Amino acid sequence: MERVPQFINVEDHIGPFTWKQLGWFALATIIGGILWVTLNRIAFWVSIIPIFLLATGLGFLKPGGVSFIKFLGFLFIFIMQPKIYTWRREPLDIVDTIQEKAKKKFVAEKEIFQEDIKILSKTLDSHGKNNSERIEEVINKNKMKYH
Repeated sequence: MERVPQFINVEDHIGPFTWKQLGWFALATIIGGILWVTLNRIAFWVSIIPIFLLATGLGFLKPGGVSFIKFLGFLFIFIMQPKIYTWRREPLDIVDTIQEKAKKKFVAEKEIFQEDIKILSKTLDSHGKNNSERIEEVINKNKMKYH
């Protein structure tokens, strides 16, 4: 019996972290090293804390089931798009005329009479034993019209 691989959508781990998480932390560490060399201690700590918070968010957070980098992209698009929606009134006459045409069409195609309904109900009540030629005509006439 062949074994089917499972959990193929799980990322590879190195210890407790994935490659993606290690990459974000490595990038933050490299940036931190550059800032350590170029800035004084107060400026270093002020700038490194948001960088490591961002790296932690990029590595671990998945708001709404998407990666944090995609979430930030969506946020950027949302901020840049205009948020003004201009309401346009649609004429109600079109909707009313469509509904009226549908009613007229339904009434115009209605050709089953009260007598035909009585014959049909007798046939249904008798489980098909009381079958007449008139019921066959009604069924065939309506079958061609609707199919």
